[in-house]
Amino acid sequence: MFCLQNIFFEPQQKKQLPRAPSACWAIAVVSTNRLPMKKSKATEALRVATDIAAIKAALHQRGYRLRKQPKQPVWKIIITLGPPLTRGETGGFYTLTYQPAPISAWVLHPQDNDIRRQTLETIIQSALKKQPANPIRTSS
Repeated sequence: MFCLQNIFFEPQQKKQLPRAPSACWAIAVVSTNRLPMKKSKATEALRVATDIAAIKAALHQRGYRLRKQPKQPVWKIIITLGPPLTRGETGGFYTLTYQPAPISAWVLHPQDNDIRRQTLETIIQSALKKQPANPIRTSS
């Protein structure tokens, strides 16, 4: 220190900012409370495409027809087989819908206790069970 006309000067030192005592704690909270990674839309779209391909193949093999609704993950399942229809009753159809995340499930409407619906549910469930859990992409 030296004095210049009654003004005291100290040599300049690098000043460090004070550390926050909770900085380490905040980092620990962030790392332990991480949310699981979301699946990308492309991954989910690929899974839906492989699921519906398997479902369509299984239903077509048993005589059902499917029609895709435009711009929606909705398919109309047209029933062409089944018990004889009573007078005035036409064919019939069910609607198969994919509910995106957070549900991520297939839903069959209308929900009734008809034997035809139970048959459709069984076919769809067996087609989905035959799908591999993680489709593996191979390079060409």
